[in-house]
Amino acid sequence: MAIDAVTLTVCGVSGLTLALHAWTLRRWARGWKQAVAASAPTKEPIQADFGVVVPCRNEEDSLPHLLDDLVVALAAHPALSHVRVVVVDDWSEDQTASLARNHTLNPQVVSMQDRTSAPDQGGKKAALLAGVDALNTTWAVTLDADVRLNSEWGEAWLHSLASQAERCAAVAGPVRLWDGHDHRVFSQVLALDYAAQMGWSAAQIVHGRPASASGANLAVRRNAYPDTRHLGPSGDDALVLQTLSNNGWRVKWLGDPHATVSTAAPKDWRQSAQQQLRWAGKAGHYLPHVKRTALWVAWTSICPWIWLGYGLFANSEWNALMSAGFWLGLTATNVAFVAPVAGWFSLPRRPTLWLGLACMQPLQAPLLALARLGLLRPLGVAPKPTWKGRTCTP
Repeated sequence: MAIDAVTLTVCGVSGLTLALHAWTLRRWARGWKQAVAASAPTKEPIQADFGVVVPCRNEEDSLPHLLDDLVVALAAHPALSHVRVVVVDDWSEDQTASLARNHTLNPQVVSMQDRTSAPDQGGKKAALLAGVDALNTTWAVTLDADVRLNSEWGEAWLHSLASQAERCAAVAGPVRLWDGHDHRVFSQVLALDYAAQMGWSAAQIVHGRPASASGANLAVRRNAYPDTRHLGPSGDDALVLQTLSNNGWRVKWLGDPHATVSTAAPKDWRQSAQQQLRWAGKAGHYLPHVKRTALWVAWTSICPWIWLGYGLFANSEWNALMSAGFWLGLTATNVAFVAPVAGWFSLPRRPTLWLGLACMQPLQAPLLALARLGLLRPLGVAPKPTWKGRTCTP
C-alpha cells in the first residue's frame, strides 16, 4: 500500500519525537540514579542548625497530625532536641492557630493577622518569609501542614544539612503524593505521575540546572532565602530554587528515603485540574531551560492526539496502527523512567496503574488548555485556580 507524503511526514516527526524523548528520559534516569546514591552519614558529632517553618491556612484537620509526627521525629536524635518549629497562621478562619498553641510540641505561632491588614495581603510566600525571619538558625526547613513524616525524618535532615557546602543554598527533599492508605486507582495513578516529576526534579538538580522542587519538604539557607512575591502568588518552591540558581547558589537533592514526606493526592479530577492550573500559572516566570522542558512534555502529550486525529481523517488502518504504535512507544519510555522512581518511593506499580498513567498523561495538556479557556467551568473547574480561598494567579 502506497504511503502518501503527509503520512511519511507524520511518521518522521513521530519517530524523531520518540527518539529524542527516549534520549531525554535516559539522561534524566541517570541523573535520578546519581541523586539517590546513598552517602554514608557523618560519624562526627553534629549539632542541629535548622528550624522548621509550617505555613498554615485553615488546616485544623491536618496540622495536629503533622505536629504529632514532629514530636516523634525530633525526639529521635539528641541533636534535634532544640529544633524550633514555627507555625505561621495565615489568616485562618478555623481553629488552626489555637490547636498549634495548645499542642504538646509547643511551636512558636506567628500570626499574619498581626502583620497584614487584610487576608488578601498575605499568601503562602509572605507566610514563609515571616516564618524564616522568626528563626535564628542557618537553615529553614519548610513543610506543608498536610504532610506526614516518619520517625527518621529529622535525623535524615540533620545529617544532610550538616554536610552541605557554604555555596549550597537549598536542599530539595523527597515528597510522595500518596498517603499509603488510599487504594483508589485514580489516586495511585496521580502518585505515579507525581513520582515522574520528582525524578525529573532530582535529575535536573544533579545536572546543575535546578528547575523544580516541593515546598512541602525543602531546606533553604535563611540568609539566601529570596523574596519571590513579585513573581506571582504561586511558586514558593520552584521559583525559589530557580532564583537561587540564577544568583549563583548551588542546589542539592536529599536522596535519603527516610526524609520523604507523604501527602494525599487530590480527591477527584477537578481538584487535580486545579492543581495543574496552579502549577502552570507560575510557568511564565520560569527560566528558559525550564520552559523548554515544559513545552517538550506538552508536545509529547499532544502527539498521540495528532496521530489519532490524522488516523480518523485519513480513515486508514495503517494510520490507526501507527497511532497505536506511537502511543505504546511513548508509554514504554515513560514507564521505564518512572518505574525505578516509583519503586524508591514505595508506590503501587500494578499493570492497571501503568495503563491508567498511559491514558492520563495525553489528557493533561488538552484539559489544561480547556480549563484555561473557561470551557470546563460548567463542570466545576474555574479558569483561574484558587487555593485556600484565594486566587492563585495575578
